[in-house]
Amino acid sequence: MIELVWDAERTGTAVAASGASTRVGDEATFSPGDMMAMGASSCLMRTFLDLAARAHVRVMSYASTAELESPPSGPPLLSVHAYLVASSDADRIRLLELFADAQRQSSVCRLLDHRLSCTVDIQMIPAARPAP
Repeated sequence: MIELVWDAERTGTAVAASGASTRVGDEATFSPGDMMAMGASSCLMRTFLDLAARAHVRVMSYASTAELESPPSGPPLLSVHAYLVASSDADRIRLLELFADAQRQSSVCRLLDHRLSCTVDIQMIPAARPAP
């Protein structure tokens, strides 16, 4: 649960059940749109990393960008683009499958449904081989 308390003007303080807090609104670091993008991106990441761990697939690196777009007409759209690093072709194929599974299983991705676009790039960096 998140509690939001109005501070002044168009700014408030959001407090999570854990006690963590952040300011939101005009006088804050993150806008509500930024936080929506951050929420979708982080939920997708957590779901993906959980699936990869359960599948015993090594994730060498994970980064992402997220952007909320508000076209002049029609509903806003959110895009998340993930960047992964794999050490083998087998891991690359499995990471693609797990990323698709994460999109289907992430609660925020399911909530946003057709208003969310998720893409992934996977770079290959072969695992270092021991010296002879």
